[in-house]
Amino acid sequence: MTNLTPLTPFPWLLILGLGATATAVSAEPLTMQTLRNALLEQGASWQPAATSSFDPAAFERWTGLIPEVDDLPPLAADDGGAADSRLVGPRRLARRNPGAPVARPALPASLDWRNAEGASFMPPATTAQGSCGSCVAFAVLSTLEARLGIACNAPQEPFDLSRQFLFSCGGGSCRQGLRLSAAVDFLTRSGVPDTACMPYREEDAPCAEACEDVSSRLVEGIVAERPTSGIIDVDAIKQALLRGPVVSNMILYEDLAHYGGGVYRHVAGDQLGAHAVVLVGWSDADAAWIARNSWGDGWGEGGYFKVAWDDASLPGRYTWAFDVSAAVGAGKCATRR
Repeated sequence: MTNLTPLTPFPWLLILGLGATATAVSAEPLTMQTLRNALLEQGASWQPAATSSFDPAAFERWTGLIPEVDDLPPLAADDGGAADSRLVGPRRLARRNPGAPVARPALPASLDWRNAEGASFMPPATTAQGSCGSCVAFAVLSTLEARLGIACNAPQEPFDLSRQFLFSCGGGSCRQGLRLSAAVDFLTRSGVPDTACMPYREEDAPCAEACEDVSSRLVEGIVAERPTSGIIDVDAIKQALLRGPVVSNMILYEDLAHYGGGVYRHVAGDQLGAHAVVLVGWSDADAAWIARNSWGDGWGEGGYFKVAWDDASLPGRYTWAFDVSAAVGAGKCATRR
């Protein structure tokens, strides 16, 4: 997460072009009673955690994503034409390239890479970003590790890649965070070694602290793909998820800290920043993504949560996926046997 304390309380709102007015963080943190009342009043389908010790200052350090500048036209109102069911969100969008639909594989009603025909391809969720704004490194590398495991047909054999290396060498800082596109660009250009080469320290560390033989321990040859960039296209994200998890940004609201289970929708609390998570699947029955956080397995549902795909937090508006078919070095499947 990013510590966003410059001239305006939430400058990323203006960057994202949401048309919202930035407001100051309230002096009082969201209380459990206020949250429970809001959940009841709005008929929300998620539950707060049984216990929650909430420290607003610490929670703001759980972010670390510097938001992307829109590379598409601003969100536009529907022009009165037929609704495009692929585009969902707080506002309907005008079609950018109308025409004949592209043939795509049929989609199942649900998918979850934690249980793909009985096997999990997700790395353990035990390690947390802690008090450093490194969510981007965690989300990107959890996604990459899963994609490598899927390509190598090696479930539950995590590649254990260095979050510290990607974060420190890719230009991140615990106080300011890191832009997702910058992390992905660095990853595809330079690769990333195993965690033992540069263990995670929950703090800023010089890139020079990586192991001396780092060049021989890199996973390289990763190609980045963009399922969405500025619009929420549920079908496009699902198509990408058929090949493995994807990275997504989202707006972080205060009530997410108290999430205990169910389908999350923002109901109360301030906007605290931007956040990076991993989308690991979906549920049509819930109209929601299944997402992995970077706050450890003691949060949420073992480190995971469901979030409605039309929620105000805009999950899926910017997503990245990785093609690992040409991965070399430590990413070769043969190295896992």
